[in-house]
Amino acid sequence: MKNTRYFLLAMVLLGLAGCASYGLKPSSGRQVWEYKSIVRTRGFPTGNSVDAAVAATDWTQWYEDGQPIAAPADPLAKVNQLGAQGWELITITPRSSLASNWTAGTTSDETWLFKRPKQ
Repeated sequence: MKNTRYFLLAMVLLGLAGCASYGLKPSSGRQVWEYKSIVRTRGFPTGNSVDAAVAATDWTQWYEDGQPIAAPADPLAKVNQLGAQGWELITITPRSSLASNWTAGTTSDETWLFKRPKQ
């Protein structure tokens, strides 16, 4: 009976030790992130008609971290380029900055937010 208690106690202690050491990071090793933004905008023809609302131009103005960049021929290629650098796309936020009755609510710009572990 005494041996059984020692055996059970040893098994519990070994189990707790294994759980305590499995996959734990030191408390000072908190993950820190860095972020990158891509903003793309497009224009709309002037005028108050339904045609103005549906005739949006291509995404011609692009900004990376607030600095203008050349519009990529293929947006997916830009995302893949950033992915190869360790950036993960976490959200795309569309926005309408238009006030016309015909174009209000139409996406005039997007913000793409990326993150990666800080080096």
